Amino acid sequence: MPDPITPTRIIPAGQPLPPTAPSMPPAQPGATALPPWRQPPPPAQPPATALPSPPPPPSGPIEVRVVVDLVHPEPESEPESEAGFWARLWDLVEPHVRPVQTFLGGALALVPTPTGYSAATTWAYAVHEARDFGIPVAYGLGLGALAIAVTAELRARQASALRQLAARTAVVITFIGVIGAIDLYDPVTALTGVHR
Repeated sequence: MPDPITPTRIIPAGQPLPPTAPSMPPAQPGATALPPWRQPPPPAQPPATALPSPPPPPSGPIEVRVVVDLVHPEPESEPESEAGFWARLWDLVEPHVRPVQTFLGGALALVPTPTGYSAATTWAYAVHEARDFGIPVAYGLGLGALAIAVTAELRARQASALRQLAARTAVVITFIGVIGAIDLYDPVTALTGVHR
């Protein structure tokens, strides 16, 4: 911490200030080693000469000529409204999704059979039970079946509508089966090695 400031002189309010120190005497003529504040000011510069004024315009009437070229602009076509994000996304996805086949395939996969369970939930149960043999076995079974179903779906694009429907149903069933293999504690086990 710096030392406190101790005033050397206190001037009461209303009292005149003490006289200031006298100004320094002018420098000796011809002295060269002077600090900058003691050097005489430079001589005043003469004012710059003004530019000559331009000659006056010629006398007589002033003639102004205006040339107007009439160019008819081409009518602007109305800008086509760009499709929104969702419309562009739908145009990109719709040929691959084929909504009718996806809906029918999902319905076939999820409609309960006479036993009371659908094909998708039965496959999800089977994959979940495979976790008893090990977590990698369940994931391998579920993801392997999904990979086979997706490959069949990709190959069925040029096939008949019935084969495309069967492939889409298989994709829905195996996708739900992968969900059956998942346990929310799996990331904790994968990262830390701690089981329940």
